Amino acid sequence: MNKNIIKILLVIILIAILVLLIKAFTPKKETEIKQTVSKTSYSNIKQENEQQNTEPKKLYIKEHKMSNNSISGIVKNNTNNVIKNITITADCYDKDNNKVGTSMDMINELKPGETWKFNMWAYSTATKYRNIKLKY
Repeated sequence: MNKNIIKILLVIILIAILVLLIKAFTPKKETEIKQTVSKTSYSNIKQENEQQNTEPKKLYIKEHKMSNNSISGIVKNNTNNVIKNITITADCYDKDNNKVGTSMDMINELKPGETWKFNMWAYSTATKYRNIKLKY
Protein backbone atom coordinates (compact mmCIF):
# COMPACT_ATOMS: atom_id res chain seq x y z
CA MET A 1 0.00 0.00 0.00
CA ASN A 2 2.90 2.35 0.59
CA LYS A 3 3.94 1.94 -3.04
CA ASN A 4 0.47 2.95 -4.23
CA ILE A 5 0.49 6.11 -2.11
CA ILE A 6 3.91 7.05 -3.44
CA LYS A 7 2.71 6.50 -7.04
CA ILE A 8 -0.37 8.68 -6.43
CA LEU A 9 1.76 11.44 -4.89
CA LEU A 10 4.17 11.32 -7.83
CA VAL A 11 1.28 11.57 -10.30
CA ILE A 12 -0.15 14.56 -8.40
CA ILE A 13 3.27 16.27 -8.37
CA LEU A 14 3.73 15.62 -12.11
CA ILE A 15 0.27 17.02 -12.86
CA ALA A 16 1.02 20.14 -10.79
CA ILE A 17 4.31 20.65 -12.64
CA LEU A 18 2.55 20.15 -15.98
CA VAL A 19 -0.12 22.74 -15.07
CA LEU A 20 2.55 25.27 -14.07
CA LEU A 21 4.45 24.72 -17.31
CA ILE A 22 1.29 25.17 -19.38
CA LYS A 23 0.48 28.44 -17.59
CA ALA A 24 4.02 29.70 -18.07
CA PHE A 25 4.01 29.11 -21.83
CA THR A 26 0.41 30.09 -22.62
CA PRO A 27 0.12 33.52 -24.32
CA LYS A 28 -1.41 36.25 -22.17
CA LYS A 29 -4.96 37.37 -22.79
CA GLU A 30 -5.49 40.66 -24.59
CA THR A 31 -6.59 42.48 -21.42
CA GLU A 32 -3.45 41.37 -19.57
CA ILE A 33 -1.29 42.62 -22.45
CA LYS A 34 -3.05 46.02 -22.47
CA GLN A 35 -2.52 46.40 -18.73
CA THR A 36 1.17 45.63 -19.11
CA VAL A 37 1.52 48.17 -21.94
CA SER A 38 -0.36 50.81 -19.95
CA LYS A 39 1.89 50.34 -16.93
CA THR A 40 4.98 50.55 -19.14
CA SER A 41 3.69 53.64 -20.94
CA TYR A 42 2.89 55.40 -17.67
CA SER A 43 6.33 54.52 -16.36
CA ASN A 44 7.97 55.94 -19.51
CA ILE A 45 5.88 59.13 -19.39
CA LYS A 46 6.69 59.63 -15.71
CA GLN A 47 10.40 59.16 -16.43
CA GLU A 48 10.27 61.61 -19.37
CA ASN A 49 8.48 64.21 -17.23
CA GLU A 50 11.08 63.86 -14.48
CA GLN A 51 13.83 64.35 -17.06
CA GLN A 52 12.11 67.47 -18.43
CA ASN A 53 11.88 68.96 -14.95
CA THR A 54 15.61 68.71 -14.40
CA GLU A 55 17.99 71.26 -15.83
CA PRO A 56 20.41 70.15 -18.53
CA LYS A 57 24.00 69.57 -17.46
CA LYS A 58 25.46 72.22 -19.77
CA LEU A 59 25.58 75.93 -20.50
CA TYR A 60 22.11 76.85 -21.72
CA ILE A 61 19.66 79.70 -22.29
CA LYS A 62 17.19 79.46 -19.43
CA GLU A 63 14.81 82.15 -20.72
CA HIS A 64 14.67 84.96 -23.28
CA LYS A 65 12.27 87.64 -24.54
CA MET A 66 12.12 90.79 -26.66
CA SER A 67 10.80 94.14 -25.48
CA ASN A 68 11.56 97.83 -26.16
CA ASN A 69 14.17 97.17 -28.86
CA SER A 70 16.18 94.76 -26.71
CA ILE A 71 16.47 91.02 -26.31
CA SER A 72 17.11 89.89 -22.77
CA GLY A 73 17.21 86.70 -20.80
CA ILE A 74 19.19 84.41 -18.57
CA VAL A 75 21.99 81.99 -19.39
CA LYS A 76 22.95 79.38 -16.80
CA ASN A 77 26.20 77.46 -16.45
CA ASN A 78 25.03 74.07 -15.24
CA THR A 79 28.44 72.43 -15.70
CA ASN A 80 31.25 71.84 -13.23
CA ASN A 81 33.62 74.09 -15.20
CA VAL A 82 34.27 77.79 -15.58
CA ILE A 83 33.28 78.75 -19.13
CA LYS A 84 35.10 81.71 -20.67
CA ASN A 85 34.38 84.07 -23.57
CA ILE A 86 30.67 83.39 -23.97
CA THR A 87 28.80 85.14 -26.78
CA ILE A 88 25.05 85.09 -27.36
CA THR A 89 23.59 86.13 -30.72
CA ALA A 90 20.11 86.47 -32.18
CA ASP A 91 19.00 87.24 -35.73
CA CYS A 92 16.56 90.18 -35.84
CA TYR A 93 13.72 90.51 -38.35
CA ASP A 94 11.31 93.29 -39.29
CA LYS A 95 7.53 92.99 -39.60
CA ASP A 96 7.92 91.70 -43.19
CA ASN A 97 10.29 88.89 -42.09
CA ASN A 98 13.34 90.58 -43.59
CA LYS A 99 16.53 90.07 -41.61
CA VAL A 100 17.73 93.46 -40.38
CA GLY A 101 20.79 92.30 -38.45
CA THR A 102 22.23 90.16 -35.69
CA SER A 103 22.29 91.28 -32.06
CA MET A 104 25.08 90.20 -29.72
CA ASP A 105 26.13 90.28 -26.08
CA MET A 106 29.12 88.69 -24.37
CA ILE A 107 30.59 87.87 -20.97
CA ASN A 108 34.18 87.02 -20.04
CA GLU A 109 33.42 84.05 -17.80
CA LEU A 110 30.64 82.21 -16.04
CA LYS A 111 31.44 80.01 -13.05
CA PRO A 112 29.69 76.68 -12.31
CA GLY A 113 26.10 77.24 -11.18
CA GLU A 114 26.15 80.97 -12.01
CA THR A 115 23.59 82.75 -14.18
CA TRP A 116 24.16 85.67 -16.55
CA LYS A 117 21.44 88.19 -17.29
CA PHE A 118 22.16 89.20 -20.86
CA ASN A 119 20.70 92.20 -22.65
CA MET A 120 21.39 92.94 -26.31
CA TRP A 121 20.19 95.80 -28.42
CA ALA A 122 17.72 94.82 -31.12
CA TYR A 123 17.60 96.91 -34.28
CA SER A 124 15.00 99.69 -34.17
CA THR A 125 13.08 98.15 -37.08
CA ALA A 126 13.15 94.65 -35.55
CA THR A 127 9.84 93.19 -34.39
CA LYS A 128 10.99 89.60 -33.76
CA TYR A 129 14.09 87.47 -33.44
CA ARG A 130 15.14 83.90 -34.24
CA ASN A 131 18.15 81.64 -34.06
CA ILE A 132 19.29 82.65 -30.60
CA LYS A 133 22.61 80.89 -30.04
CA LEU A 134 25.40 80.55 -27.50
CA LYS A 135 29.04 80.37 -28.59
CA TYR A 136 31.96 79.62 -26.29
